[in-house]
Amino acid sequence: MTQTGPPTAPEPMEFLDFRVPAEGFSQPLLLWAACHQRGQRVALLLERLFAHLRKHGADDTTRVTSAEVQRYLNEAAPRHHADEDHEIFPRLRRRIDAGTVDIPDAEQTIRALDHLERDHPVLDDLWAQVRAALVHAQSAAPTAAHCACADAFVGSFINHHAVEDQLITPAATVALKPADLAEIGEAMARRRGTTWAALSAPGARA
Repeated sequence: MTQTGPPTAPEPMEFLDFRVPAEGFSQPLLLWAACHQRGQRVALLLERLFAHLRKHGADDTTRVTSAEVQRYLNEAAPRHHADEDHEIFPRLRRRIDAGTVDIPDAEQTIRALDHLERDHPVLDDLWAQVRAALVHAQSAAPTAAHCACADAFVGSFINHHAVEDQLITPAATVALKPADLAEIGEAMARRRGTTWAALSAPGARA
């Protein structure tokens, strides 16, 4: 039987808990990978959101969803990129350049690092366009240009993470030493507004 009634909006995104368990900073590569998984969910939600906005326009549900997507991409994504640009990628590059670790496809990994670093400002520019499109969509249907920039962002964002998962994560797991991981974890904690002293408190969360 055919259903009638108002169009079904995307289900609101679950509340994104930006806190991180204190013990997580001792395993920074796992935290990094978990952020990829969350980012993929956000990208796919953004894709569904624009599909709904194209057909039906904004409503209370899409406004909540839009706010949650923007919150993630305005707050968590820049910290994630900073983790890569300042901590993970430089340390991995130094280990490979030193020739002291045996990484299959080391040259391909270096090329991937170069590409990913160039990708960050491109993603930032695309996200700025999508953010403007989301603001516009609160009061009017998104234009074809708005939808195109959203599609470009989602595709680029997903592909970016795929390269990191397929090439960088295995290389970093092999190449980075305990001292590297400790420094990365400390920097990630500071970037999220906490310290090792705070993390050592019972029940502490970042």
